[in-house]
Amino acid sequence: MKMECRYRCMVDGDLVKPGKVLDVSPEAAAAEPFKSSFAALPAAPAVPAAEAARETGAAKKLVAGLTREEAIQKLRAAKVSVPSNISDARLVERYDETFAAVGQN
Repeated sequence: MKMECRYRCMVDGDLVKPGKVLDVSPEAAAAEPFKSSFAALPAAPAVPAAEAARETGAAKKLVAGLTREEAIQKLRAAKVSVPSNISDARLVERYDETFAAVGQN
């Protein structure tokens, strides 16, 4: 349980200043000095999954379940010249052109 110090106090022999956040057990939160000097922090609001993925830096899938970087690497491994600054639309076209014959066999 996260609790924020409201008044300067001593906790386990250490001076705790106002604004300091400590992670304590519910039993310790009910005892002194927590009960009089600390306030519980509100729980963090739930973040939608799509927004959480964006915040964690998860890359979006561009073509064939691959990210942009993975698609570029796969094309380069197939000996196709791909500039690093290629547009997403052109990358998808080039990927489809290169690997279209694989699906026709």
